[in-house]
Amino acid sequence: MNRFALISTLGATTLLAGVSTADSFAELTVDAGSSASVQLRVDISTFLGGDDGSDSTSVSVTGSAAADLIGPDPFSAIAINDLNLDLSDAGLDYEFFCSIFGCLLNANVTVSNFNLGIAETLNGDIASNGDVSFPDALFNPSFSFDAQIGGAISESISGDFSDVAGQAFNCRVDAENGIVFIDNFGIDQIVYEIDPASLPTGVNSVTITANVNLGGVSMTGAYVPDSVFGDLDGDGDVNGGDLGLLLGGWGPVSEAS
Repeated sequence: MNRFALISTLGATTLLAGVSTADSFAELTVDAGSSASVQLRVDISTFLGGDDGSDSTSVSVTGSAAADLIGPDPFSAIAINDLNLDLSDAGLDYEFFCSIFGCLLNANVTVSNFNLGIAETLNGDIASNGDVSFPDALFNPSFSFDAQIGGAISESISGDFSDVAGQAFNCRVDAENGIVFIDNFGIDQIVYEIDPASLPTGVNSVTITANVNLGGVSMTGAYVPDSVFGDLDGDGDVNGGDLGLLLGGWGPVSEAS
């Protein structure tokens, strides 16, 4: 080993010993059997009056995530770099009574391609019980919808929703022995106002409010420490063990070629 390189590494290792610790990187997937409850409230206003209705259904959830676990184990914080939750299609039924004059509308609404994804990295501290809160998480929810309206007004309304907005988001993190488990997801409601220009004659406005209960969703993955300069034994820390390896490699200067 080149003596100058050895001395330089020894000096750096000595300075870093006991204070440098690698963060850990984790890739996770949604656990099989995960599900969410989706409640959609539809507020409709027509030339005859307005009403609102709600319906809910359970959908399956798939997806993935990538995160950095900060500090030594037990970890003090988490940075979620990527998160995508895909919800299966949902069909819901509604009845609306627009006014006292008996305007009756019925609607069948299908929601498809429902995705909850983040628009930027989420950073949060991990509490002693594993809870993590992201009070202003930037999410990019998206879905497609198709509404078949019958009764006093017979029309079809369809379109795509995609928006970037701050959401209050939370979860629980449990990381131990190389395995990370995340559950207890929670997210604010999503509100979508359909462009009035796309509505049929007689319908003034339609607002869809989605409440997604992610209590039945969990994710599991493995985490590994990122490399740290001076971590010669690969345990994620720079300490006396690395210094011992360094001193053990001390020897005569190799001949330059």
